[in-house]
Amino acid sequence: MIAKIMLLTPSAMRGAEDLRVRSTITTLLLVMIAVMIVRDVLTRRRNRLRARARRDISFAVR
Repeated sequence: MIAKIMLLTPSAMRGAEDLRVRSTITTLLLVMIAVMIVRDVLTRRRNRLRARARRDISFAVR
């Protein structure tokens, strides 16, 4: 019964909304980090394949 009363108070409702906002922001940031990591891996792979195809860069530079 106390839990039901606490859920109805405005401060508890605001706290739940704040938690939802923080959770959403955290999720978005994690998705952005994952996209950046995948983009970096794909870019490095593409550059490595281009360098192999050209063969104009010496082995010491790579």
